[in-house]
Amino acid sequence: PTYKGEVKHFSIAYQTDFAGLFIQKAELGLWVDDNPLRSNSGFISQSYGLRVIVQNIYAESLWGIGLISHPDSLCGGHFQFFQDLGIGIRDGLGRGIGISYKHVSNAGLNRPNKGRDAIQIQVNIPLTFE
Repeated sequence: PTYKGEVKHFSIAYQTDFAGLFIQKAELGLWVDDNPLRSNSGFISQSYGLRVIVQNIYAESLWGIGLISHPDSLCGGHFQFFQDLGIGIRDGLGRGIGISYKHVSNAGLNRPNKGRDAIQIQVNIPLTFE
């Protein structure tokens, strides 16, 4: 029998803007997979990309590299590539909410390379360091 399982994904990230349209994101997270054929895993990643803001609506795309703690039948090897696509709304202070699609795979460097996909809700909370 085929067992799909349920996956829960949580992460926290620090994202900054630089040089206009460009953004960077450092992320720490984990996924919990209840499929007995796959593993739970923590991850850390560093991504760079572009964000376009029109009035209060933003769209962003990021690409990066990272490490996962437990390779499994979807993501072979510890070294992985991370891709994120997101849209949302922000106020003038940087607070906002959005939705994003995340893909994690090793780009064929190791087998297996089926990858993992997640839909995430983003909550943007600006931090000010003075």
